[in-house]
Amino acid sequence: MARSRYSQQIQEIICEAIATEGGDEVGWLAGGISERTFYTWMNRHPQFLQAVVRARENFRRRCPKYQKGLALERLTEALEGGQKIKWKTKKTRRLDHFIPGKDDQPAKLGWYDEETVTEEHTEYRPTPKWAIERVIPRPIEDDINAAIAFLEKHGYKVFIQDEALIQEWLDSQKSRLDSQNGCHTTQELPGKKE
Repeated sequence: MARSRYSQQIQEIICEAIATEGGDEVGWLAGGISERTFYTWMNRHPQFLQAVVRARENFRRRCPKYQKGLALERLTEALEGGQKIKWKTKKTRRLDHFIPGKDDQPAKLGWYDEETVTEEHTEYRPTPKWAIERVIPRPIEDDINAAIAFLEKHGYKVFIQDEALIQEWLDSQKSRLDSQNGCHTTQELPGKKE
């Protein structure tokens, strides 16, 4: 039977490749071994198995898809809960002790004590309106109305052939968005009023 090429150096090369590129195949190609050898080593050498598992986890943490998911989770938390801002203040007070004077003499400073007081403050700040507006899309009729206003501003006349069909479509889009946002309001479209 042939002597095993397994060594700490090859393990590091394989694990580095897996951590940076992702996937076992990249690892065994970087280490210059076969797929069969790779999985045999994982079965025979527990330290190799642990190193490969750590490398896979490192890649998963650095993976853009995983990071995007984390960012969306944090954004959702911030939008729903706002932020708690914490800070500390330190105040130093000086307490003077005077010795009374004799025979109409003014009192003299005998000694003083300095006292430092530390206070912790917590303030809740809701999510700013601009942040919510940037993340949550505006209702579709706002976009259509803005487009119509833009065209009319530049001298174009906008004719809506089947206003009932457009109104029905806008209502369905609005009800879909309202159900997502938990809102139950309606707005009138600009234009003809009967």
